[in-house]
Amino acid sequence: MKILLSAYACEPNKGSEPGVGWNWAVNLTKLGHDVTVLTRKNNKSSINKMIKKNKLKSIKFEYYDLPNWLIFIKKKCNFFIIIYYYLWQYFSYLEYKEKVSKYDIIHHLTFGTLRVPSFFWKTKIPLIYGPVGGAETTPLFLIKDLKFKHKIKEYTRYLINFLQIKLDFNLKKCLKNSNFVFARTLESKNYMKKITFKSIPIIHDVGCDKNYNKKKKFKKITNFLFAGRHVYFKGGELIILAFSKALQKNKNIRLNFVGDGPEKNKWRSLSISLKLEKYIKFYSWMSKEKMIDLYQKNDVLIFPSFHETGGSVVNEAMSYSLPIICFNLGGPNVRVDNTNGVLINVKKKNLSKIIITNKIKNAIMQLSKDRNKIQRLSKGAFLKSKKFRWHRLIKNTYKYIN
Repeated sequence: MKILLSAYACEPNKGSEPGVGWNWAVNLTKLGHDVTVLTRKNNKSSINKMIKKNKLKSIKFEYYDLPNWLIFIKKKCNFFIIIYYYLWQYFSYLEYKEKVSKYDIIHHLTFGTLRVPSFFWKTKIPLIYGPVGGAETTPLFLIKDLKFKHKIKEYTRYLINFLQIKLDFNLKKCLKNSNFVFARTLESKNYMKKITFKSIPIIHDVGCDKNYNKKKKFKKITNFLFAGRHVYFKGGELIILAFSKALQKNKNIRLNFVGDGPEKNKWRSLSISLKLEKYIKFYSWMSKEKMIDLYQKNDVLIFPSFHETGGSVVNEAMSYSLPIICFNLGGPNVRVDNTNGVLINVKKKNLSKIIITNKIKNAIMQLSKDRNKIQRLSKGAFLKSKKFRWHRLIKNTYKYIN
C-alpha cells in the first residue's frame, strides 16, 4: 500500500515517541509498503544523516512546522506543548488535504495520545488512528500521599479525561470516522469505546530491535534494575521503601537506578536517610552500549509506574531475559503476566501506600529467594519479547487492515 504516516515525533536512534515514529516507518517499508512520513522540520537533520548512512532511500519524508513564534512559545512554556501539537495536527491537515489522493491509507501514529485527534478523517482516504493511549490514571489511594502540586496534576488528569469525553467533538468525530482505531492500553480502549462502539484492538506500539540471550546465570547476589525518567509517577520512592524492607530479610540484593529527572535528588536523599548507599547505586542516562551491559548484569526490572501508556524499557528488559515487577496498569499490564513477571494488583479496594510497598517488597523477596521461579520467568520474558520484535509487531497490526 501507499501509506502516509503522520508521525509528529519521528527520529532515528531515539526512544519513546520519536523511536516509535521512526521504527514504524522503517519496518513498514521493509514489509513492502510505499511509505511517506509527515513529520516536523526539527527532525530533518538527524533523518537525513540516517538515510545517507544506511541508504534508506525507500522512505520519503514531508516536513511541516507551524510559524516560528508558536515554536518559540512551545519551547518556553511546557503547558503549551499539547496546544502546539493540536494546532500542528489541524494545520498540517489543511496543508496536505489536497495531496492525499495518491495514498491508499493514512496512518496517524505519533504522538500516540488520544488527547489530540487527527483531522485526516475529513478526507476520503481510509484512516488508521493509533495505537493511542492517554486514558491511564493514577489510583486514588496513591494520589493521597503525593505532594500538593503532583496531586493537582493527577486530579487534573481525571478532570481532563472526563471533560474530553463530553466536550471534544473533534475527537468524537475522529474516532467515529476512522476506519481503524487501535489502543495502547486497556484503559484507553475502554475510554474510546464510550465514544465509538467499534472493535478496538489493543496494539503494542513499542517494539525491540532483537532478542539477545535466552539464559541468564543467576548468582548469589540478585540485582534489581529501574530505568526511566526520575519523575514522581514512575514509583521510585515506592521501590526504595520496599527495597529497604526487603533488605531486612535478605542482604544479598542490590538495586540500580538509571536515569535523570526532578525526583532524582529526593530519591537519592531517601536512600541515604535509610542508610542504603551500600545497596543502591544511581546512574545518569547512559549510552546504548553501556545500557546493554547493565541489562546483562541485572536480573529483574522493577517498574511500578502509576500511569504508563507505553513503557519501552519493559520490552528492552524482557529482550535481555529480565522478568518484570510492575503494577497491573497501562502498557506494562498488557505485556506482563505470570509467565514473565510479577503483576501487582493495585485495582483492589482498601489499598494504601503501605500495603503496596509491602507487595513490592514481597515480589522482591520472592524472586531473590526462589531460583527456580526467577529462571522460569526469565525464560518467559525472553519468549514474550519475541512478540515485540518491530517487524513482527507491525506486520501483525496490519493484518487487521489487509
